[in-house]
Amino acid sequence: MAKKFKLSEKPCQLGKQFSSNGEGEGEQREDLIKFALEGLMLSSKELDKILGEGAHERLFRKGKGSDALEPALGDDINELKLVHRYVDSTVTLSLGEETLTLVKAKIMGVVLQPQIGGMTWMACSIEAPAVTGVDSIRTHSSLKIAAQLAFGQKPELDKRQKSLALNEGEDDADEPPKAHGNGRPAAGAH
Repeated sequence: MAKKFKLSEKPCQLGKQFSSNGEGEGEQREDLIKFALEGLMLSSKELDKILGEGAHERLFRKGKGSDALEPALGDDINELKLVHRYVDSTVTLSLGEETLTLVKAKIMGVVLQPQIGGMTWMACSIEAPAVTGVDSIRTHSSLKIAAQLAFGQKPELDKRQKSLALNEGEDDADEPPKAHGNGRPAAGAH
């Protein structure tokens, strides 16, 4: 069972898109809201909470000619995307004078971008049951706010990846090459 963890309140920005829809049918229909948070800056300890102990040490190295830390991912990789959702989470938003707490939320689409200096920029999407005060999120769209995230349970297995039998998916080397429309084997097959 994956552990739950909490990030302290951090300044961030609400994404520009906000949607509200329903899930379920008839009287079981539940109104949901979806929005994005961007620009949460994570310390080394917070990054380790999300990715596991020692993650910060693996993602950063000492910069050349200085003591500043720099991302160790290389020039071709600038972000990490987490594929799982954190269910049963709690998201608390400080929207100016108002504080809005969303329980039974899902935190998903987490994107992490290691930054020069050792901090990690984070963005994520939130999906939660609608509560009173949801219109405040829409009014603060694209504005600086503060958010506190209590990550809930992370599923153990991503359901998109099915378990395969040990020999499933292997090529059969004894099978003759398949003929194309003219009855001859494919190019390069002898």
